Amino acid sequence: MKKIYILLIILLSISLVTKGQTINDIDSKTQGFTKYAGYFNFYWDGKTGRILLEVDKFNTEFLYVNSLPAGIGSNDLGLDRAR
Repeated sequence: MKKIYILLIILLSISLVTKGQTINDIDSKTQGFTKYAGYFNFYWDGKTGRILLEVDKFNTEFLYVNSLPAGIGSNDLGLDRAR
């Protein structure tokens, strides 16, 4: 029984340390980026055109749509398949 308590304390300690590192990780990875607040915050790097999305609502459903707004003009090419 004593081993179970020790294991639980160790796991709790690890989870608390990792939670703190995640926040610091986001700050370090997005340094110099422009932050846009919204349902999901995202960070834009104008130099490289890179966008980082901060997903922090893992237990909430959301709708994400990825589309091809323009193409060659023929759907026979299958541009909308297997995105």
